Amino acid sequence: VSGTVTQVNYAVGDTVQEGDVLFKIDDEAAQLQVSSAKAAYSQAAAGVTAATGGSRHLQNYQAEQGIDTLEDNLDKVRSSISDMEGQIDTLGQQQEQLTQAVQGAQAGAEAKNQALAQAQVRLDDLNKELEALENPGTDEPGVELPKNEEAINAKKAEIQVQETTVATAKLDLATAQSQLSDAQAGLSQVTSGKSQLESALETAKSQKDTLKDNLKTAQDTYDITQDEVYPQTDATYAAQLSAAGVGVKSAQYQLD
Repeated sequence: VSGTVTQVNYAVGDTVQEGDVLFKIDDEAAQLQVSSAKAAYSQAAAGVTAATGGSRHLQNYQAEQGIDTLEDNLDKVRSSISDMEGQIDTLGQQQEQLTQAVQGAQAGAEAKNQALAQAQVRLDDLNKELEALENPGTDEPGVELPKNEEAINAKKAEIQVQETTVATAKLDLATAQSQLSDAQAGLSQVTSGKSQLESALETAKSQKDTLKDNLKTAQDTYDITQDEVYPQTDATYAAQLSAAGVGVKSAQYQLD
C-alpha cells in the first residue's frame, strides 16, 4: 500500500511485539474510495429496485389491463357481428316477402287497369249505341225515322249501370295502385336498411380483424417481456450489483 506516512511509533533498533503498529499512513484517499464504492453499490441497488419493483408492477398492470380491454372490445364486436348477421337474415326474409307482395300488387294493379279499360270501352260502346238510338236518321224518301223511346230509356239505364261499373273499376284501380306504392315503399326501406347493415357488418368484421391483430401483438409483447426481457434485465442488474459489491469489498480491504 502506498501513501503518506503520518506517524512513526518506533525508531530503528527498538524492540517491538507482534501486532504492534509501527507507523500510520494517511487513509483519506482510501476512505474516499470506500465511500465512492458504497455510493456505486447504492446506485446499483436503486436500479435493481426501480427495475424490479413498483415500476415493473405498474408496467405489468398496464399491459394486463390493455389486454383485458382488447379482449372485451373483441367480444363486443363479435356479439355485434352476430346480432347484425341475424338482423340481415331477418331483413332478407322480409325482402323476399315484400318482393312477392310488390309482384302481386303489380299484377293486381295491371288486372284492375285492364278491367277499367274494358269497362270504359263498354261504356263508350253504349254511348255510341244511345247516340244511334237518339238519331235514327231518315229513310230513303228522306223521311225522319221515329225514335224508339223505350229502347233509348233502356240504353240509358244500361249506361248508368256501366258508369257505376267504371267508377267502381277506377276506385279498385286506385286502391290497387296505393297498395303497390305501399309495398314498393316497404321494399325500398327494407332494402336500404339491409344494405346499411351489410356495410356496417363489413366495417365490424374489419374492426374485429384489427382487434385480433392488436390483441395478439399485446399478448406476444407481454410474454416476451415476462420470459425474455425481465430475466435479461434482472441478470444485468444482478451483475452490476455484484460488481458494485466487489468494489466495496476491494475499497474496504485497501482501507483496512
